[in-house]
Amino acid sequence: GNTWSRQISSDGEFVRSSTSFRGTVSRDPHHQHPADLGRYHLYVSLACPWAHRTLMLRALKGLEHVISVDVVHPYLTDKGWSFDTSFSGATGDSVSRHNYLQQVYRTASPDYAGVITVPVLFDKHLNTIVNNESADIIRMLNTEFNAFAKQPELDLYPVELRDQIDALNAWIYPSINNGVYRSGFAQSQQAHETARELLVGVFATHGIDEFTHEEIKVAVSPSERRSFSLDKLRKAVSPALFRKVTKPSVDTKAWDSAVAKGEIPNRVIKSVVEVTNYVRVLVKPAKGAVKPASKASEVA
Repeated sequence: GNTWSRQISSDGEFVRSSTSFRGTVSRDPHHQHPADLGRYHLYVSLACPWAHRTLMLRALKGLEHVISVDVVHPYLTDKGWSFDTSFSGATGDSVSRHNYLQQVYRTASPDYAGVITVPVLFDKHLNTIVNNESADIIRMLNTEFNAFAKQPELDLYPVELRDQIDALNAWIYPSINNGVYRSGFAQSQQAHETARELLVGVFATHGIDEFTHEEIKVAVSPSERRSFSLDKLRKAVSPALFRKVTKPSVDTKAWDSAVAKGEIPNRVIKSVVEVTNYVRVLVKPAKGAVKPASKASEVA
């Protein structure tokens, strides 16, 4: 079947395959795929964060009446994404009445042997896939359908900010967006550790300091205050990340005592509790190897 497991290397590392369909929709009426009302269709999974952003752009730009959508069943079968409608929210295939998304791919390319992923932007007039790369799709939705959009003035990729956006994506995508897949889908302990270190390291390098010390008013529940412990956090994360969170280094017992006395600001407690919860799933298992990832989560 076309599942995430096909993207595991011999050493157990998850290696994302490149997307295969990279066509474009254009506002140019003479283009192979001209922007038009009702011509294009999105296939998505609500279990896939990559598909989420295409749905978000479609909603933000006001394109719900322009581009139709089908939602696959969230459980990934051995045959890949299915159009089974037994799960709430799954729609089936309203375009071609297929049973599996792989049939949509093979409609576009009969010899296709790659991984079946979502989202998919489909041209109903030409009965083919235009693009299955979410980054491409959201850029097309942002600019090429403005003639039909309810919010044509909204520009989520403005020219004057593109260099900054691209610079952020240059480290967010490989280290975080794809990093959680590399860590969670790893099939060897070493591959898991390598991906985890990259993920935690970049999390510490970018933004933790600002996040922890941001002056915001927050409410802290009694359970959060009880669970707050810098000593627990110190044992769970790397020294570099711990220094980022606490900055400057402190006596953890003194801090934990101060928490009990109500001397630590709520904003600091909230931040460290959230960081502790975040890194808990990234900590090296105490015994045994990493458990295989569930098939219920697709590499989209």
